[in-house]
This record gives sequence, C-alpha cells and structure tokens, in this order.
Amino acid sequence: MTANILKVIDDPNKIVMKVQLEDWKTGNEIPAVETDEVFRRINAEGRVSLAFIPYSTKVPLTVIRNHFQ
Repeated sequence: MTANILKVIDDPNKIVMKVQLEDWKTGNEIPAVETDEVFRRINAEGRVSLAFIPYSTKVPLTVIRNHFQ
C-alpha cells in the first residue's frame, strides 16, 4: 500500500500511515510480532509518517519505537 501511495503523492512527508493495534471487533490487541511486521513493511517501501492507535500501556513500545526515528 505504501508503494502505491508514494506513486501518487511524491512527497513522503505528506503521507501518514495509521496502524491499528487493537482488533475493533474483539477488543483484543494485535500481537507484537504482527505489529512489527506491519511497520517493517511500511518502512521498507519508503519513509512516511507513522501513527498507531489506540495507545495502551499493554502495547509493547519496545517493538514500536524501533520504527520511529
């Protein structure tokens, strides 16, 4: 998805990729390994702005912080 957006919008600073960390239907958190993979795939296509929701003290920020610079 990131690569497709970068083809349309030439400035990565204008793009924000929002990643949900919770399954809205069940209320369960997305496993850390899946979260890491999503951020890794987004960043592999090009540096864009990242956002994650919802914030929770249960979210492993050690995984997420590796993808924010």
